[in-house]
Amino acid sequence: MAQNGTSDDTSLGEIRELMRLFERSSMVELEAAWGGTRLTLHKAERPEGGGATAPAAEQSHENGKPAGELELVIITAPTVGRFWRGSAAGAPALVEKGQPVCAGQQVATIESLTAPVEVLSERAGGVEQILAEDGQAVGFGDPLVAIRPDHA
Repeated sequence: MAQNGTSDDTSLGEIRELMRLFERSSMVELEAAWGGTRLTLHKAERPEGGGATAPAAEQSHENGKPAGELELVIITAPTVGRFWRGSAAGAPALVEKGQPVCAGQQVATIESLTAPVEVLSERAGGVEQILAEDGQAVGFGDPLVAIRPDHA
């Protein structure tokens, strides 16, 4: 586990770059904290055999505030390919900002060379932000969807 300190003005682009650098490293877990923000990254095992369904890797991003904490789980690309918000190119979006999702629910699709790969949420919660554009080329570990998890 590694910790880094930076300013409170960290942009989404800087977080994405940190995630890309982490993915290319040999580290399995990274924890960074700056100001009231904490980012924890965990590597998921890459799917073997090119199966059609693979749980997405998830990272949690917490932004501490005096009135409470905002924790976001970032669903990342489980494989390399083209990101689609629907079940295929041109299909209606599977989720929208503000929509509740269940653990195991498909939130997007990655069209890879071998087969479409379902992008699944491992946590229940609400969609906070769609981080990738429909039709965008994505790599393993790229951020796709931010979920605000339910806490039971």
